[in-house]
Amino acid sequence: MGEAPPVSSRRQRKGGADLLRSNANSAYNSVALAVATTLIIIPATFALFDDDELRMSDDYAALVSAISLAVLLIAVVDIHFSVSKARALAASGQPLTAVAKRRRRGDRTYGDLIRDHMETLSVWLTTCAFLITSLALLTLWAAIEDHGPARWLAWYSFLAASYGLSVVVMAGVRKVIPEVQEVLDLVRAMPSDTPANPAGTAQEGSSPSTSP
Repeated sequence: MGEAPPVSSRRQRKGGADLLRSNANSAYNSVALAVATTLIIIPATFALFDDDELRMSDDYAALVSAISLAVLLIAVVDIHFSVSKARALAASGQPLTAVAKRRRRGDRTYGDLIRDHMETLSVWLTTCAFLITSLALLTLWAAIEDHGPARWLAWYSFLAASYGLSVVVMAGVRKVIPEVQEVLDLVRAMPSDTPANPAGTAQEGSSPSTSP
């Protein structure tokens, strides 16, 4: 019978996994804090405590339009990917409760995967609606002769672009988190010690002796 791994080794292995999980949670919290800062704290600071109010300008309109178009391009690609994946899962003919992906933290059924893709699609469509509206208003503002400051448009376009960038970041983090969890599970399942070579076996790198 094999000996159970020492308690200290199990504790070290568990401690390493907990440290990795803590680092992953800290990174996710940092991203969430950055998103909240961009969408809430910075706009509130400008609106309440800064004497310089936002206003539209040609440079600002060009910058926000470029950011919005970049996010829209990413959204179109991800929407196409999500729809293709959902269609393939639905066309597989498998029951929604059948297991489609086995994971250490719980199996994922066909229904779960389809729902995830539909939720991603919904978020991207909402983002596209904000960004397209912002771009249409920016185009209209640029077409007006002697266009004014349009402070409300400056705020709306800023929030729309910030929201779009936040969705891009959070979508990337959401895709990475399951992979990080898999790594953590593999770390916890790693053997604590290297098994000793059985007696009588040749050591690594040594060649068996030959008799004449």
